[in-house]
Amino acid sequence: MTAHTYSWVGDTLYDDRRHPIATVAGSQLTVGDTTYRITKTGGRDFRLRADGGGVTFIFTTASLTTNRLEAMCGSRHYILRRPRPWNPARTITTRDGTNYGTITRTFSPRSGATIKAELTSADIPNAHLAFLAYGCKLVDADTTNIKI
Repeated sequence: MTAHTYSWVGDTLYDDRRHPIATVAGSQLTVGDTTYRITKTGGRDFRLRADGGGVTFIFTTASLTTNRLEAMCGSRHYILRRPRPWNPARTITTRDGTNYGTITRTFSPRSGATIKAELTSADIPNAHLAFLAYGCKLVDADTTNIKI
């Protein structure tokens, strides 16, 4: 299967054809026709929650560091793990071992930190992808560029 690339630019997640998939404005994440209310707690025990469309998404740190993150999107459990502590890429897997691809933080002096998701499976809903990528943006990107 061909990999598909998604990128956060400002407050919008775009697909590889530059079509907007999701937007963040204030404490709301909008994916398609559904708006999720976002709440966040910072510090060592980072936690992000989104409620909307009758479902709840939760994103947390799963270790003392941010090398392993976990998310529940409805009933699906995702694990986002860095293979090595200084590697900016995180693999996206489920508890049963299904691999969906990677989410990577890149940095350039001109545009700052960027989050890119490369999916090898199309079996991940846009709302899940947007929430996972946004959570990684909050954890991994330069916090001076983040509005919530």
